[in-house]
Amino acid sequence: MDTAKELLDLYERSTVEFEKQLSERSLLEIKYDKIILDELDKGKDIKSALKVAAKIYPSEALAFNNENIDEITSYYVYLLNHEKIKKMKSKL
Repeated sequence: MDTAKELLDLYERSTVEFEKQLSERSLLEIKYDKIILDELDKGKDIKSALKVAAKIYPSEALAFNNENIDEITSYYVYLLNHEKIKKMKSKL
């Protein structure tokens, strides 16, 4: 097994709980998150991404403010990177 595959396997084992949480999301939550991830992937900042997603899925919109925006940002940056890593693994 090559080093990249080993690292990806290790990463996958370390994210089992996160994957479990993702699997428990509703279809609307998944779609809402996808809008945010797409906007972030385009280079938009988190507040802009949240606003775009809120227009499309207002029932799922997160309330954000100066106290929680860093936590929201961390979550979505992690989720975006997580999705990229999963795509990379599927190509190996």
